[in-house]
Amino acid sequence: MNALQRDLGPEYAGIEAILQFAESSQAFKDAAAQIDPLLAAIAELDAAEETRRQEDARIKAELNEARAAAKKTAVAEVENHPAVVAVKQKLQAFLAKF
Repeated sequence: MNALQRDLGPEYAGIEAILQFAESSQAFKDAAAQIDPLLAAIAELDAAEETRRQEDARIKAELNEARAAAKKTAVAEVENHPAVVAVKQKLQAFLAKF
């Protein structure tokens, strides 16, 4: 960093003066007047898109939680399903023969 400061130090003042001159020009101000509203609109669109992405992620997480709860309920109730109960009874009857 020191070498960079040493090498560019003398040129920095000149570069800064040129930049200040350019920024104070009417052409720069005209360009800024056109670009600044566009940059603000882009920032607004980016913020809206981020809000949409966050809401989408929240809803998808909620859906995954609902699916997990439904799956847990279904697995808990599988032993009481009429088809399972009927086959269990058939198996018990078969095993009772031995």
